[in-house]
Amino acid sequence: MEHENLVSCVVFDAMGTGDTFDKAILYALIKSSTTDPNDQLLIALKFGRIDVVQEEILSKGVNYLKSKMRPNKLKDIMTTALLEDRTEFVQFLIDLELVKMQTYLDMSTLNWLYNNVEDASILKTTLNYYGVVMKQSSPSLVGTALMATTANVLSMDTETAGEANKVLEMLFQRRSVRAKRDWTNLPTISELLLKMLGSFSSPYYEDIMPLNHNLLFPEPFQELFIWAVLYNRNDLAMLFWQYADDAISLGLIGCNLYHKIARALPSYDTNGQLMLATQKLCLEQVSKAMIELCYSKSNEKALYLLERPLITWGDHRCMPLAVHAECREFIASVACQHAIDFEWRAGIHANPVALILGYMCPLLLCTTKLIRFEEPSKLLEVATGDDIFQQLGKRLKPTLDTTKDEEEPSIPNSKKLEMFYRAPRTKFCAHTAFYAVFLVFFSYTLLFGLKADRVTVLEAILMVYLFSFGVETVRSFVKSAWERGSVGFHLAKWLRGNKWHPYDVALIFGCATAIALRLGLEETFIYAKSVYSIVLVFFFLRLFQMYAVNRKLGPKSVMIFHMLVELAVFLLILLIFLVPYGISTQAVLFPY
Repeated sequence: MEHENLVSCVVFDAMGTGDTFDKAILYALIKSSTTDPNDQLLIALKFGRIDVVQEEILSKGVNYLKSKMRPNKLKDIMTTALLEDRTEFVQFLIDLELVKMQTYLDMSTLNWLYNNVEDASILKTTLNYYGVVMKQSSPSLVGTALMATTANVLSMDTETAGEANKVLEMLFQRRSVRAKRDWTNLPTISELLLKMLGSFSSPYYEDIMPLNHNLLFPEPFQELFIWAVLYNRNDLAMLFWQYADDAISLGLIGCNLYHKIARALPSYDTNGQLMLATQKLCLEQVSKAMIELCYSKSNEKALYLLERPLITWGDHRCMPLAVHAECREFIASVACQHAIDFEWRAGIHANPVALILGYMCPLLLCTTKLIRFEEPSKLLEVATGDDIFQQLGKRLKPTLDTTKDEEEPSIPNSKKLEMFYRAPRTKFCAHTAFYAVFLVFFSYTLLFGLKADRVTVLEAILMVYLFSFGVETVRSFVKSAWERGSVGFHLAKWLRGNKWHPYDVALIFGCATAIALRLGLEETFIYAKSVYSIVLVFFFLRLFQMYAVNRKLGPKSVMIFHMLVELAVFLLILLIFLVPYGISTQAVLFPY
């Protein structure tokens, strides 16, 4: 026998399985095919046996393997591992630094990954649900791909020009098919992320051109994480999340994507929705564990991570992202509650009584120590290293040492007034008080201030307030619609952003109807007063929005709304009995 070293002997015992047989075949292929580690690794990848790689291919050491591996071949192996969802191989290549992700992921590679996943049904479903049109590939795009592929092939050490021509011939044969096929390019993904997250901006999500197809992504793990989430590859997503730099915010981005993808699935696909909900919960829990760990080490660092704006994600912050994804466990963490309290106070420390006294008498803000001020804007100034956290520690940690307080620079009185009246806590108290006065005024005007033959002074004041309410509602929409996108998209985003926004829009139409009916004076007085009465009822119902802030009234109001939904379902069943009974009784009692 000439090649005895190529013979493999396999002994099966009574417990022998197919897994053992597959492993034996793989060992035989590695022995007989070639001694090139590049081909051996590719064969092991096709079989999905990372254990064989660790036992057989790594037997000569990592340095030997690195010296024998070709960069272009390793890039192809990494791409194949990503497309075939081989998480263990991807981690193997990254951990041993066989593939450096900072030089691996460029625009053309990411574009290739988005268009060569075998099962892209979930991405197409999401694109259709959010109204994102898949664009066709252009000839320039195909030409760029051909040039890039040819350059890669010709640069390999063992490839020949003949093989490169074969690749070119194959690509030209597929060119006509590729040009007609739907193409998920990077601008399409950017538009999808914009609609799913509300804001997204990246200069790298552009059309592939000859000048930019080799442009590298500064955060490759972040881009691959998004790719894995959009294709519902949870193991790869968790792997890239572990390697990413900004894990907490990226985890919340993933929660938002999973949450929005679950909405796009059909209602009958309960298994898919449950799987996405489970993956969202997994990301939420690891993000919560990380922020709690950071909070246990440093309160200031945790606060900075939650409060800083994320430039790539449209200046989003972690807390709004958690709210949009309904990450209740994350929001309930101690770190998030600290961040909420930080935003609520906005640098003002006082008990409710002192707050009310300061609002009624602004001079107390300048002359008394009942209200303590800190400048929250300086807490999150852009800096590097530990300077931010040292500054946070000095300004956030309360101290009982009065001498240190005296050494800190005092805040000017004008700045104190501005901080006090712009603080969310103060504005909420003022808004609640004025709203209560408005309801009393509206009720009095409706009872005693309406005259059929003329518009009284009280009614004119009421009309001015209703008009200002409509202007304020429109202003809040315009303020949120500064990003690129259609008016319909921003309107839908604004209406979904707060459950009270559709309610306010309905109130605006009611107010406009009442004011328009008053133009007819006596002829339409009864109708106008009826509409005014209905509008007053709905303005009273808006008090639930303020009750939601209270820790006692808030949960009860939520329970009431859930009970009303259940009651509406019960009434639909009750109608089956009440309607025929009423009609039959009326017909019997009044036969003529």
